[in-house]
Amino acid sequence: MDTKSCLRPVIDSGNILDYRFAWRWLLPLQGCESYRLYGFNKEEKRFWNKVLKSNCVVTGQVIADILMLNSDCSENKERPTDNDFDDSNMVCVIGSRSSVKRWRAVLSQKFPQIREYGLLPTSNPRIVVPLSNTRYAEIALSLHRPGRLIARWGIGAARLLARWGITFPLKRRVLLIGIRKQLSIPIGVIQANELEILPEQDLDYALYLGVSGENRKTVVLPIFSAKPEVILKVGESQGARQSLLNEVAVLQGLYDSSIASNVPRLIKIKDTKSALTLFQEYRARQQVAERLSEAAIIDFLGQLSTIERKLCTLDSVLENITSPEPIESNKNIVSDVVRAIWSRLSAQADKGINVWQHRSHGDFAPWNISWTDKGLFVYDWEESRDQDLAFSDAFYFVVGKAVHIGRQPNPARTLRATLKFAQRVVVATGFNNVDLNTYFALWALRRIDLAPIYVEMLRMHLANWE
Repeated sequence: MDTKSCLRPVIDSGNILDYRFAWRWLLPLQGCESYRLYGFNKEEKRFWNKVLKSNCVVTGQVIADILMLNSDCSENKERPTDNDFDDSNMVCVIGSRSSVKRWRAVLSQKFPQIREYGLLPTSNPRIVVPLSNTRYAEIALSLHRPGRLIARWGIGAARLLARWGITFPLKRRVLLIGIRKQLSIPIGVIQANELEILPEQDLDYALYLGVSGENRKTVVLPIFSAKPEVILKVGESQGARQSLLNEVAVLQGLYDSSIASNVPRLIKIKDTKSALTLFQEYRARQQVAERLSEAAIIDFLGQLSTIERKLCTLDSVLENITSPEPIESNKNIVSDVVRAIWSRLSAQADKGINVWQHRSHGDFAPWNISWTDKGLFVYDWEESRDQDLAFSDAFYFVVGKAVHIGRQPNPARTLRATLKFAQRVVVATGFNNVDLNTYFALWALRRIDLAPIYVEMLRMHLANWE
């Protein structure tokens, strides 16, 4: 961020600011009564006033307990003085490596404890990496598995450098927290009552911030001397809470299922006025051969298909499909494809065709799967449904990668890969006489308003549907 960017009109929504400042989970806010903000624009100040309680934010000559400084945008007249530092209990500084450098020197002279974190990637931070310990940094970097290959190489290189004690590349954008009291604890820990589970003295935290939106969650990995085995998922908004409650119900239901060893164990739930926090089992990611991983994934989907399995009429499934709004730029093409697919499916329904439904993951993609020392591990069950169309997870596993990772996904290549992978899953499920064409048409029909590739794949699929 440069100084000029601070002078442009602000168009951020509350969701974007919530995401941009999601690292606030780390701030030791308890026991402090007043706050002062430096270098934040008007909309950002309104956001912090809401988060920090507006009646506690001070101006003028009043001394504040907590100082919040955006070092990239702070002007001379907005910067804290030595007296401000001397009388405050906590100072938080966020900014680029160069702008934070001088503040690091000031804080080191005035505060007995300084926590430092790297925010990656710098343009749109997704993970917050503790830099007080190189081992912690290496563990934290495993929280984020980018889709694009070049980004994965970057994360891998950063982990290797951290293992060698080099954290300089992680400091392009930095969060500094200077603390007066040795026993100051992050506000997120207080809300979650986490110390009951992790009472270690050298405890620090890595954060995964997800993506901006009503359902955004903060994922927290507590790191200490032992091997991390617990991870927290924190939701503040109503939408985030509802997603987490759905995941709670799903994980509880899968506890004694055939896939119990592949899903996180639910350890604890903490619900307060501020946030809903889930404590789940954590397993560190390991490298694995693609052939072995894919075989395990197909076997997992086969096992998942046995849970709450039910045969339904195609006619009843069609009744529950709402015709999606056509993408404006391709409205005529979309309408033609929808009519043709709908006509084909209706003809199948008139013949009394049945289709399978069962428990689904709902977001079955590489970023929600890892290989661990206990084999395949599948997490993030927030969008799981008890009665979803069979092979939905198999289709999305291939198409999701193309849509969210590929810059310009090829519809024909994606369609072939999707049906080929799904056919392998058909064998694992044990379903007899399955017409995969019908299942794919049903699945893609519900998604054509999400991306143009679905329309193109349906058009090609229709042409090859015998």
